[in-house]
Amino acid sequence: MSTRSQKLRDIFNSLGPHSIHLLDKLYDPYAEFQDPVGRHVGLDDIRRYFEKAYKNVISIHFHFHHEVISGDEHVLTWTMKFQARGLKGGAPQSLDGVSIFRFQPDSDLVSYHRDYFDMGEMIYQHIPLLGPAVRLIRSQMQA
Repeated sequence: MSTRSQKLRDIFNSLGPHSIHLLDKLYDPYAEFQDPVGRHVGLDDIRRYFEKAYKNVISIHFHFHHEVISGDEHVLTWTMKFQARGLKGGAPQSLDGVSIFRFQPDSDLVSYHRDYFDMGEMIYQHIPLLGPAVRLIRSQMQA
């Protein structure tokens, strides 16, 4: 495993509501981060996004599965196990996803990070009025 890969794994499994400062060791000051929620440019914007996202997190851990490295680009598949206040009563949740990381050449700082995951699986289906509609649409599409 590369040192860059180990750094990604270590930081994301150490990240929590009180350790957002660890992002300073991961992202270039002008980095771009994008996920199904939105796009964030610059370390300050990325830090604010994670502060908000992790505010209600009780526990979180990433299980990394597969990794593909091509030059300065790393692609990781993962399962996030987490608990969050206000989401399904704080019960344990699981979410699968894929992340693409692009590092600055000759650096261990990330300049681009994109996450792919199913927002319906993570949040939408747990919202009282929206959840039944999401589940109905999914069941109809699978039939």
